[in-house]
Amino acid sequence: MKLIKYCLTVVLMVYGCMQVNAQQYTVKGHVYDLQAGQALGGATIAIINVPISVISDDAGYFEIKTSHPEATLRVSMAGYRTQMVRFTPQHRELNIQLEADAVSLNEV
Repeated sequence: MKLIKYCLTVVLMVYGCMQVNAQQYTVKGHVYDLQAGQALGGATIAIINVPISVISDDAGYFEIKTSHPEATLRVSMAGYRTQMVRFTPQHRELNIQLEADAVSLNEV
C-alpha cells in the first residue's frame, strides 16, 4: 500500500512540474477595416485547433494567450471575409485588416 502511495505521489509531482513549466505566449494586436482603416470592435480571434478565442474591444485591440509558440489565428466578423493569420515567436504583435464581404452585405 505504501508503494502505491509513493508511486502516485511521484506521478503527481512529475505532472505538476510539467504544468508549471508550460510556457505561455501572448499574441496581441489590432483588427481594422481594410478600406476605411477604422478599428473593428467585436471581431472574433481564435487559435486554429485550440479551444481558445477572444473578442476585440472597441479599439480593435485583442490579446490572446496560448502555450503554442507558433499557430494560426482565424479572425472573423459579420460582414467581413474571414482571415487566417500565422503568428511566430518573432511576430506576436499583429495588425490585421479585414476586407468587407460584398456578398454578405448585399444579402442583408
